[in-house]
Amino acid sequence: MKIGGAVAVNGAGEQAIRPLATGRSNWLHVGGDGGLKTAAVLLSVCASATRYSLSPWSYLRDVLDQLAVRSAAADLSDLLPDAPAQSRIAT
Repeated sequence: MKIGGAVAVNGAGEQAIRPLATGRSNWLHVGGDGGLKTAAVLLSVCASATRYSLSPWSYLRDVLDQLAVRSAAADLSDLLPDAPAQSRIAT
């Protein structure tokens, strides 16, 4: 993009919004079959994992593996994305 003869570099800005721009067309039909709430929860969990420098895919696999062996009444607070981050800070 040229502005008054100079080239404006906005690569970081474009890269920051790229997931939203490319996902827009993919998300059009998410709510059609009642999956909007599920998609919102999964996107929120993945964003939280990323915020705490965790790989979202690895984090979700680990949580699902641990949920499979826990009882329904078990405390799940240690499975939240901030728990591994807090344990790294404590050590």
